[in-house]
Amino acid sequence: MNVVTAYSLLHETQAAILELIAVLQDRLAAEPELMLVYFTDTHSGEVILRQLQHVYPATQFLGCTSCQGIMTDEGYLSSEGHALAVWALCDGAGAYGTAMAGANQQIAHTTRQVLRRAMQNSGRYGELPALIWLHSCPGDEEAIIATIESELGRSVPIVGGSAAHNLQGQHTQLLTQEGILTQGMALAVFFPSCEVVTHFYSTYMPAGPRGVVTRAEGRELIEIDHQPAAEVYSAWTGGILSSVTPGEFILRQTTLFPLARQAGHLGGVPYYKLSHLQTVTERRSLRLFTDIHEGETVILMHGNRSGLLDKVVRSTEWPAEPELMEQVAALNIFCAGCMLTIHPDMKQIVDCLQAAREGVPFIGPYTFGEQGRFSGGENAHGNLMIAHVLFLKRLEVA
Repeated sequence: MNVVTAYSLLHETQAAILELIAVLQDRLAAEPELMLVYFTDTHSGEVILRQLQHVYPATQFLGCTSCQGIMTDEGYLSSEGHALAVWALCDGAGAYGTAMAGANQQIAHTTRQVLRRAMQNSGRYGELPALIWLHSCPGDEEAIIATIESELGRSVPIVGGSAAHNLQGQHTQLLTQEGILTQGMALAVFFPSCEVVTHFYSTYMPAGPRGVVTRAEGRELIEIDHQPAAEVYSAWTGGILSSVTPGEFILRQTTLFPLARQAGHLGGVPYYKLSHLQTVTERRSLRLFTDIHEGETVILMHGNRSGLLDKVVRSTEWPAEPELMEQVAALNIFCAGCMLTIHPDMKQIVDCLQAAREGVPFIGPYTFGEQGRFSGGENAHGNLMIAHVLFLKRLEVA
């Protein structure tokens, strides 16, 4: 398994993709089996895909838009909100397949069809992949995960991130060899010739207040303890929503105070999946970027820049037995909300990732929702989360 990355910070899409392809051609010895493609919404996915397919017609592609930049082993990449980067994998002993579909009301049926088509494209239909790498537009992530698990069981890690934009044009894009979508889902199945390890976590701690969801509809949290959810949340946080108007985005105000539900526990220590708040409605409910259900207990969480930075740095460490394993490549998913909160520290975080990855190629978009596998084995969708995938080669012991 061999992976290379390449990027361009040029602002014009045609010039950027041609610059990137020139770098790829210098670094690749063969046409890759799989290429992951990330770009800001300032670029045209159609132009990127057309040029990549012209040079690499047999390659499977998967990608999406990223918020304001991208991280790779070459650093934190952003030029006035413009960035384009790829992760190209050559693995003749492995197998990979991608597929996509547009959004519709039959998400379970659509997910099954996309999964089966990706499996067929890999040439390993009927086998269990080592990893599902998922990208969708925000809205149906929980249903997509549940459907994949109904097809493959819960033993396959599902990791990925929801397509993002630069908070201005609000234009998300998904990309595979099948085309470009602005709404829908896309995924890749991985059958790599090495081992896969995943890590999924948040950097927040419980702040104290908690309550029971007494009324909810989909992703709208209407009441906590029989009171309007926005009023309860604002009271918990010292009135940070007191001047917010209905429909106004509240991502920045609430990034350090998300809501959470306990996802499980390991060794008696609980871990949580987080929900980022999107807007306040006319009836003083809260719209979230995750599903929410009546009867669940929601917990106010708290984070800060220094704590987030410290947790990310500590979580870049990789599993035990480093003397028996060698890192080959890595993938990262990083919440766009976290990135925007600690933006001045992003170079330091990527520097830490570079050191922890020991020089191996990696890539990561900044996303509007994160999917991963908790330590207890649960695949989940959350917000303000971070995910890592490590590809490891076992060393021969003399």
